[in-house]
Amino acid sequence: IEPTIKANGATSNITVNYPATVSVTVEMNAGNYMGVNVDWWVVALAGSSWYYLNNSFQWTSFDGTLSNCHPVSQGALLNLPATQVLSYTGLPMGSYTFFFDVDYPMDGILNVEGPILVDSVNVVVQ
Repeated sequence: IEPTIKANGATSNITVNYPATVSVTVEMNAGNYMGVNVDWWVVALAGSSWYYLNNSFQWTSFDGTLSNCHPVSQGALLNLPATQVLSYTGLPMGSYTFFFDVDYPMDGILNVEGPILVDSVNVVVQ
């Protein structure tokens, strides 16, 4: 099982020059866990501000308190092809970290202490 998040096709740290487009995609290989019900999360840290992708695929700010963050989806693990979650031209200069997580059990709570799989990618806009 492997969640993967990429920025401009890279899985590692990238630097882009303002106002270049930043494109973030997520994908999942469910492996032998296909069908297990989980919470799906896409979260971003922009400087000191937190955002999550809601179930309408809109980026929503929250105060960093995990109980104020909501999953983008809840349901069975599946093999998810590369799916774009952000395409933004002119992202303000600064540092960004994007996270793609799945956690168990499916309960709408980001369980960082429980069974969780996380991938992240860092973007610096200069």
